[in-house]
Amino acid sequence: MLRRHNMETIEERAKKYKVLNKLAVKGEAVVFGSDYLSDFPFYTLMQKRVSDYAVYNRSLENLTVKQAKSVVDDCLKYLAPSNILISFGENETANEEFFQDYDELIAKICKDYASAKVAVLQTVGSDDDFAAKVKEIAEKNGAMFIAVNPNAKDDMEVFAEMSSFFRRGKISFWDAFAAR
Repeated sequence: MLRRHNMETIEERAKKYKVLNKLAVKGEAVVFGSDYLSDFPFYTLMQKRVSDYAVYNRSLENLTVKQAKSVVDDCLKYLAPSNILISFGENETANEEFFQDYDELIAKICKDYASAKVAVLQTVGSDDDFAAKVKEIAEKNGAMFIAVNPNAKDDMEVFAEMSSFFRRGKISFWDAFAAR
């Protein structure tokens, strides 16, 4: 059975986020990426934990970096995010065009959301060369780079590695999670 959103274009799905964002709590954390992050179980891992913020997942399945440049405003507009986590590349060819598009996307996000803390999550399963190029792009544009252990066994391990990026305020979900 086809999932309903597979019949919609990337642009149509992104426009839905623009509407939802008008209703969302401003100044929270936002995740923006493709397949891996679109299916990442943030909400499941946050259940019954202490949390001092919300995480809005604005990732879209099958979204390429090139497409992301044209829909990023629909996905992030009106949220006034405090933190933005980005990850792309798991289903793309890592060629010069890909890295140029990734650089342009990160530059745009860092410029348009200058008050937000921006981080690029290493694509899970990527090789050292890919990770090094993405890290260079992140740092060049003033964003953090979050490395992922290549031996991570599950989403919970990846989640723990990205937790420090979201940490703020008093004890947060991430602090409680680290103490598990």
